Amino acid sequence: MLESTQQEFPVLDHDLPASLKQNAFTWMVGGAAGYGINASGEMFSRCFTRGGLNVFAYLEYPSLIRGGHNSYHIRVSGEPIHSHLERVDLLICLNKETFELHKHQIPSGGGVIYDTEEFQIDPNTLPAGVRLYGLPLLKIVKEHEGIDVMKNTVALGASLALLKYPFTYLEELITKQFQKKGEKVIGLNVTLAKTGYDLIQTQYDITQFPYHIVPSGEKARVLLSGNAAFSYGAIKAGCKFYSAYPMTPTSAILSIMAAHEKEMGIVVKQPEDELAGVLYATGAGYAGVRAMIGTSGGG
Repeated sequence: MLESTQQEFPVLDHDLPASLKQNAFTWMVGGAAGYGINASGEMFSRCFTRGGLNVFAYLEYPSLIRGGHNSYHIRVSGEPIHSHLERVDLLICLNKETFELHKHQIPSGGGVIYDTEEFQIDPNTLPAGVRLYGLPLLKIVKEHEGIDVMKNTVALGASLALLKYPFTYLEELITKQFQKKGEKVIGLNVTLAKTGYDLIQTQYDITQFPYHIVPSGEKARVLLSGNAAFSYGAIKAGCKFYSAYPMTPTSAILSIMAAHEKEMGIVVKQPEDELAGVLYATGAGYAGVRAMIGTSGGG
């Protein structure tokens, strides 16, 4: 007896009914380390926080000094949210590995943006109802004399177009992000993003993509990383001594605390290793100072 060749897909019990697909959405960008995954994910998140919406973001990267697969997963909602969801309504594949690793998370009605110049996708490998939005991302970048990493900028523009979200939010963020690099760099990135935004609308019927995000009309919200929230909470709570040996994922805490060291009267020490950091903080605590240590080991 022959086995069926039809692939089985998990039923996502958190699939949303059509009535809830406005301002309720999950998105992921993935690719190799060095392709601006974190930067593009943060910029995309800020498009929505600036529109008064709630965003929960999750950055995943391997325990490697260099290389490996990175992804940035965000959830957008008009209501307060406190966690991410496994579901990925729109997956941005900057390489084939991203598709292979995350295709099982895409529900029926979801979509995939990918580079047609790099790889092709067999629709039979996806659940019924998933839409494919292939674009020549790298070719677009080369036509505008950009560098390979700028593929993510084209993909950001294409993502916003599918969501029917105003392009002006992304344009303003690009202008702010690259203001120190000059008008030429700003202009190139805005052009690439707008090319992706326009091309997805001319090549595909975006009305068939069921998700739609609308600015809430409320004031802009703040996008904070967990490390930033932890740091500011510690400062507010009266932390006056911080020691840590820098290593991902806690390095940002050291940078934030050091940036406010003089302003807030905090002593910040970067010791020679993790054990020295523990001893520093222990000593400060015995001396009556509210002390904190943040460290992690490489294994």
